[in-house]
Amino acid sequence: MSDTLEGFMAYLENNGLVEFDMRNEGESGLNGRHRLQWYVFLAKSFGLDMHYEYDMYLYGPQSRALMGDYVRYTENHTGSSDGGMATAQIVIRLPESFRSGEFLDFVKGRDDDWLEMATTLMDRNEDIKKRDNLIRNVEWTTHEIPMEYIEGVLDELQAAHMVDLEQ
Repeated sequence: MSDTLEGFMAYLENNGLVEFDMRNEGESGLNGRHRLQWYVFLAKSFGLDMHYEYDMYLYGPQSRALMGDYVRYTENHTGSSDGGMATAQIVIRLPESFRSGEFLDFVKGRDDDWLEMATTLMDRNEDIKKRDNLIRNVEWTTHEIPMEYIEGVLDELQAAHMVDLEQ
């Protein structure tokens, strides 16, 4: 696991974006793993590229290599009394290229559905450049997310210049 990923995980916890529960394999542990995947994916757009490759899964783009790094990390850090990362002890500088304030402003308060849709739209936008086709493709591949919601997330991504659509 890279120092950058470890520092980014501490950054996420310290900013209240996710709480990694190393001892919990239940829903809260699963949510932490999904959120890590989505945040690492989104961080690339804000100058923090950790060079993970993604494939599309049930909950949006996911990286097997990132999951492997996370699992190895949890195996080494499950000894803390609260099951968390003990992030107060982790001080790793993230690269200066990472626009951490902009990232935080963009993702703070977003729920799991929004993060899943945003990363899915961005991932599919690499191959699909027409807005209507992109929306239909994502609607077809997601689980019960209304088209209006997908359109709203896409509008936000467009306003933030995070997708490249044909006019």
